[in-house]
Amino acid sequence: MFVANIRGGFAVKADELTTVLRENSVDIACTAETFLNEAVPSEALDIPGYVIHHNDRKDGRRCGCARATRRSMSATDIA
Repeated sequence: MFVANIRGGFAVKADELTTVLRENSVDIACTAETFLNEAVPSEALDIPGYVIHHNDRKDGRRCGCARATRRSMSATDIA
């Protein structure tokens, strides 16, 4: 398990996040303050081998959270 406050860096730090997940054999990563919104293209959130679920703020404020789960695992989005 990996937990991080990435302070708006999810989309711009996807390569770095991918490296951390692979080098540490992370199955589940939880990130806070992603600053994601509907203007961020899905391609920017792609991490090979992982399924990404994210919950963006709807009120225009930044924040937000995301979970990356290894594709080989079963996960259910309950939010």
